Amino acid sequence: MDMVGVGLMELVLHLGAHCSGHLGFQKFLAANTAALSQEGIATALPPQTKGGMLAGLMVAQGHETPLTDHAAHRSAGLMRLHLADLTRQDMQLLLLSEPGLLGNVVLNLTSGQLYPDAPWRLARMRNTFERRVTRICLTIRSYECWWAQQLAAGMFQGRALPTEAQLDRLVTQPRRWRHLAQELRDAFPAAEILILPHEALSDQHPRMLALLTGAILADPVTDFTTPADIAGGLAQLVADRDEDPGRYAGQLHKGGTWMPFPDFHREVLQDAYREDLTWLRGQADNNITLIENTGAHPGQEDERGHNDGFKEERAAARNMGDPGRERTAGASAR
Repeated sequence: MDMVGVGLMELVLHLGAHCSGHLGFQKFLAANTAALSQEGIATALPPQTKGGMLAGLMVAQGHETPLTDHAAHRSAGLMRLHLADLTRQDMQLLLLSEPGLLGNVVLNLTSGQLYPDAPWRLARMRNTFERRVTRICLTIRSYECWWAQQLAAGMFQGRALPTEAQLDRLVTQPRRWRHLAQELRDAFPAAEILILPHEALSDQHPRMLALLTGAILADPVTDFTTPADIAGGLAQLVADRDEDPGRYAGQLHKGGTWMPFPDFHREVLQDAYREDLTWLRGQADNNITLIENTGAHPGQEDERGHNDGFKEERAAARNMGDPGRERTAGASAR
């Protein structure tokens, strides 16, 4: 089933993941909405996505009801109407950023797995978005840092400090980023899957935008990086709850970053992440592309990340061979 009146509209999905810089990127998109609109690019961000447009898709597997199924059907209709309206406004591309489509922190921690019901959720997404999705972006992160951020977020939502048993389960849980990348490809076989490591791109919002949309803004608003004293915040939280910090006392007292995993756990998790990166590097023929900071010699400035390096990076990294698609500020493709 095709969407009437939206044949020329591209739909690009930015699915997070949570705790991998998605909030900063969303703030960047919100601050540059007017400039993006001039380039024919619209955005869909929370609270718009959670406030009704995609509410029917934010349901965990096993919790679906006739009411939630009706909401999912309604989300499909709202998306069709929204894309048709954007087409009438001469928009060419909708960039939708919503990690909640993959799952949430509570489910990850409760199940002890990385987005455990993602395949089921992606099937519902496919039915909603039909064949409009041309590109999907997933930002990944080394597991010890990603799970530490998930655990911290869970504590701020009311969960207790993690036990050693819980940490053990997170280290041995079977789901990896490569599995999620495969599930994205299986759900959207015609879409381009871009995998962006948080370690390389977390604060490079203009570069991320160029990779996802081809847009290069002349003077974007970019200042959204604020170091967080997560350990300090957790220390105050634990004190307010009169909770025994146990073996975390010293680390919470120091403030700054928080790393609950001991060294031997971190080594295992880092090895697993390296295995993922190795696997992802070999998936270009399967429409999965890992974007990394490669190509510059030691001591040589890497031109990628500057305006004059975006189109070369997109063409080379994704083997597109046609860098002429890029939009640049003041030279819209419309």
